[in-house]
Amino acid sequence: MEIARCKKCGKLFRKNLDSVELCPACLEVKEKEFSKVKEFFLRNPRSTVEEASKATGVDKKDILYFLKEGRLQVAQDAQNIDTGLKCERCGKPIFSGRFCEKCRLQLSYL
Repeated sequence: MEIARCKKCGKLFRKNLDSVELCPACLEVKEKEFSKVKEFFLRNPRSTVEEASKATGVDKKDILYFLKEGRLQVAQDAQNIDTGLKCERCGKPIFSGRFCEKCRLQLSYL
């Protein structure tokens, strides 16, 4: 195991595979925030990121991070919802992850 500095609080901690960038305390807080946001979207599937942030108290950038890493997804049938996420390859608006479906398929063939 190696020593790392937490990107959230700056404390040193023993790095392992489960917590690449956060110390155990910050990781626990992040997971609680994730649970709050996930529960909010389950109850309010057509809500925006802004609405989720206001209702849960979780920072908008953290919600966008959860969406980008693919752990959260807003309702895909709600075409008017802007998550703020764009495909990293073509720039098309997406609901979750890093790439739109078309680019994901194209990249899988490279």
